[in-house]
Amino acid sequence: MPSVTRRLEPSPTEGQPDLTSSEDSTAQEAPQPRSLVRRMLFGASATALLQASSSAIGFLVAVALARLLGGHGYGAYVFALAWASALTIPAGLGLNLFVVRGVAGYEVKQKWEHLRGLLIRANTLVAAASIAIAAAGSAIALLTLAEPLRLVFVLAMALIPINALTILRQSTMQALGRVVVGQIPEFVIRPLILIAGVGALALVGGKVLTPVAAMLVNVAAVSTAFIAGVIALRKAVPEQVRSAAPKYQMREWVSAALPMMLIGGIWQLNGYVSTIAVGTIGGTRDAGIYSAVEKGGVLIVLLLIAANMPFAPLVARMRAKGDLAGMEHGAERIAQASVIASLPIVIFFVALPGVYLGLFGSAFTSGGTALRILVLGELFNATAGPVGAVLIMTGHERAACWGVGLGLLTTVVLTIVLVPFLGVTGAAIADAASFVVWNVALTILCRRRLKINATAFWPLAMTNERR
Repeated sequence: MPSVTRRLEPSPTEGQPDLTSSEDSTAQEAPQPRSLVRRMLFGASATALLQASSSAIGFLVAVALARLLGGHGYGAYVFALAWASALTIPAGLGLNLFVVRGVAGYEVKQKWEHLRGLLIRANTLVAAASIAIAAAGSAIALLTLAEPLRLVFVLAMALIPINALTILRQSTMQALGRVVVGQIPEFVIRPLILIAGVGALALVGGKVLTPVAAMLVNVAAVSTAFIAGVIALRKAVPEQVRSAAPKYQMREWVSAALPMMLIGGIWQLNGYVSTIAVGTIGGTRDAGIYSAVEKGGVLIVLLLIAANMPFAPLVARMRAKGDLAGMEHGAERIAQASVIASLPIVIFFVALPGVYLGLFGSAFTSGGTALRILVLGELFNATAGPVGAVLIMTGHERAACWGVGLGLLTTVVLTIVLVPFLGVTGAAIADAASFVVWNVALTILCRRRLKINATAFWPLAMTNERR
């Protein structure tokens, strides 16, 4: 890593307002890359610990529900959740990415009135959009679905406003540097309530043990975590923000947020296309099997997801200070750590997929081939590192949108072609191919736009003096 900090040049091709720099701000000395990496690793380690505990509890809940509800019952539950999660994407208007960059930028410049105005406007818009989408989804479910799937879907629609506002609140906490505190409601409180509720259902058993009851428990857990999260946010927001008179820059915000809305929607939607397609074409049983496969795949990129939480606002701050060297150093370390952490899990899943899937029940072991394919795709995802976060937080969201959009197109086309013939295996092929396509595209864009390497592969670095 060169000792001289490289300056980040503005991107004339993006044409977006710079929320992390200002003409009247004085130049600040960029902190040493190692200091930034230490901060990032501390936040990533704490977040990873929370995510690991949450994932462990979530895994136990998934296994318990799969065994208690059976293949079809569990499939109906996850199919409804997949639709709720997919509809949360447009409900959130993609503002979570914009809030991370905007709040971090306004905090650096101490523009408290603009920060408060941004938070008020973002929450108002997301609340209105999510309630409207939830109401429309409930109406369609009541008119088109039969019981018991109809009631399960209606209950799942109630999660849309809560989840959309939760994502926005997490993004605000992330931008304020309160990543760990911001994750506690969803990573600790919600899983504990969920597993307690599922345990109660298991004890009661009988006719009470239905997908509807499981969804009610989920809604209760998510609602409780949401209330705790709101309380945490109120304590985290600086006093200067709470006392400031809000100022709004709607024209600038809309101009900067629109491409982020698109990329955020595409990015998240890509995670639900396959499950929805499998459930629609193959039925709820196949949807349940593929949900178990996806839960295994997520374990491969757990560290990458955790590291992105503290790293994204750091990128916004490093952009404001022109610290490309620190940005590159942090991105490389995240990618390398993600690969090292994921390799043992990949080897286990490829060699013994039946051991993992068998925990969900004998009906789920047919997804072994799909699990092998998906984890290899996720390994490629981990290898590419936080390339998407780097592009978005440096103002290159439009370029990133093209790369992620290409990945979504790959998923949709391959899903339509393969799922009718190969079922869950076809869905895994589509998702794995999508991971490869969008990460290759984003890596190329990152090299061209920023001249930095964000992957685990050191030969991709752009400067000879670093090696």
